[in-house]
Order: sequence, then C-alpha cells, then structure tokens
Amino acid sequence: MTPGFRALIVSVPLMLFVAGCGWSKIDTMKDMTPTGSKFYQALYSEYVKVGDREAKEDDWNNAVKYADRAIKSASGGPVYPEAIEARDLPRNTVGDLLAGRNRLTAALIRSGRKKAPKDAAHAQVMFDCWMEEQEENHQPKDIAKCRAAFEKSLAKVEKALKRKKKPKAKAKAKAMPAPEPAPKPEKASFIVYFDFDSAKITAKGRAVIGQALSWSQARVPGEISVIGHTDRAGANAYNSKLSERRAEEVAKALIDGGLALGFLFKTGASGEEAPAVATADGKREARNRRVKIDLVQLAR
Repeated sequence: MTPGFRALIVSVPLMLFVAGCGWSKIDTMKDMTPTGSKFYQALYSEYVKVGDREAKEDDWNNAVKYADRAIKSASGGPVYPEAIEARDLPRNTVGDLLAGRNRLTAALIRSGRKKAPKDAAHAQVMFDCWMEEQEENHQPKDIAKCRAAFEKSLAKVEKALKRKKKPKAKAKAKAMPAPEPAPKPEKASFIVYFDFDSAKITAKGRAVIGQALSWSQARVPGEISVIGHTDRAGANAYNSKLSERRAEEVAKALIDGGLALGFLFKTGASGEEAPAVATADGKREARNRRVKIDLVQLAR
C-alpha cells in the first residue's frame, strides 16, 4: 500500500468524525432559545447565521467555533470579541485588527451592549468574521466585506454613546479677562489584585476601585487606561484571555461606579508578558495577577 493511499484511508474517517461533531453543534445551536439580554439574544442570532454559512461551505473548524459562541450567547455569555492571538494572522494586518478590536471593546464596555444591542452584536460578529477571513487571507473581497460591515455597525454604536449637548445661551459681548494658565495634568495609578485563575473582583479589589473613583471624580476627565495581567502559571493563550476578562471586569466596575464620560478610555491585556515580579514560567505569583489603572487628569 502506498503512503498516499494509506493517508487517504486514514483521513476519510477523520473527516467524517469532524463533520459529525460539527453537525451536532450546529443542530444544538439552532435548537436553543436565547434567554439573556437583548445584546446576547442578537449576538446569538448573528453567530447562528455565520455558523450555518460556514457549515454549508464545509468549513467545519470555523463553523464549530461560531456554534460554540452561539450556544454560549444563548445562555447570556459572557462572549467577548475574538482575541488577536486566537488567529494566525499575517503580520502586516495585526495593527488594523488590534485597533479595531480596541475600539469595539471600549464601545462595549461603555454601555454599547445596552444602548445599541443589535448594532453592537453585529459589530462583534463582523469583527470575528474579519479575523477569520484575514487569517485565510485569500479572498480580498470577503475580507473587505466583513471589515466594512464591522466598521459601519461600530460607528452606529459609537454614535449611540455620544451625549447630546445642550445649546449654549448667547452671552452679551464683554471684555474678556486674561486667560489663566492651564493647570498641570495630574497622574495616579491603582492596582487591583485577583485570586488565582479568577477574573472575579475581590472585596479588597473593589476598595481599590473605589479609591480610583474618588480620585477621578475630583478632577476634570482626561485619559484612563485599564490593563490586565496574569502570573506565569498556565498556557500563554489562556492567560491572554484571562487578563482580558480581568481588564473588562475592572473597566465595567469603574463605569458602574459613576466614572464620568468625557475621557479617553483605553483597555488592554498583556497576559503573562509583563510581570510585576520576574518568575520562572509556570510559577504562581500573586503580585502578577493584577489590573493596573492609570489615570491622567486635570485638577478642577
């Protein structure tokens, strides 16, 4: 028996096995009734559409990915936009995808899921679609189509988040006093620590978030960044997603706690790549399981 013939015999049952598993998940996702928020109900419907499309094209790997996301969305999540590290992307495309993901994450955190649930869901799924097509990198029209749909929906979400400004009353002309010197920006940093393999904010963590809120509320909004980290125990890809979940939980707690709009809000995730304490790979270290909040604001 030739090696090529033997490989064919082995591959056929393997393909049948993958297809069977895929159909099982596709069937499961179609039979579910979403029970979460309006955003997750819309997200479920969007993932069902793309998952079904990929299955019809016999792209079982991506069909199963979308089916998993649809099933999780039907239960109310959480389901985040696909991580950059989850795909083998051409290096020259990572910058645009990362910038798009940061915009999307910021919009979702700032009540985008609540204020524009359908557009937010479509933006997230079209971002995942852009990631998928960019990884395959052989259908420029499909890449452009997913990206354009993502940007169009995200623009609608961002528009919904903008506050309406009240028209200012016309003031009588008068001599203006000499302008006061601009105040110097103030900076502060706060660290929220987490238990091992957890994105749940502890009581001590909530106290730190309260300190950050108290500091920010006495100042004019400027820039705020929230960056998640893990220790070096566990796989790098898993830690990347865990640090992202930690950053989003802290960002949400800040906004829910009354952090004013009007500042540039940045979130990010460094996984295990930027430890506060250098350790060997695989070692647990409590001081590395953290989210760092950096604030740059002007005094009132």
